[in-house]
Amino acid sequence: MIMGVGVILSEFSTHAVPYSDVKNPATGRLYTQQAIMSKVTAGEIRPTFEQYETPVWVRDLGMQCMAADPNDRPTSMSVTSILQRVKMQHYNTESTMQG
Repeated sequence: MIMGVGVILSEFSTHAVPYSDVKNPATGRLYTQQAIMSKVTAGEIRPTFEQYETPVWVRDLGMQCMAADPNDRPTSMSVTSILQRVKMQHYNTESTMQG
């Protein structure tokens, strides 16, 4: 569940399906679905984030949600708290700018 939140944040960031552009360096060809699954399982590849236009909090939360060890991932309550905090900060900034 929490891993999926990280993957979705990656998709929002890159506007692409994870691994859709991952190529085999030896052949220059896109990896097959089977090769991708093998590399993901082995921890060799992870979804990425666009570095310059994605807010730092999105990248940080996404990476935390996709931690290899499930015990290192945030709880759903923690994710909810982070999202609520960001929403309130954004809302307060918007209100200040309009008022």
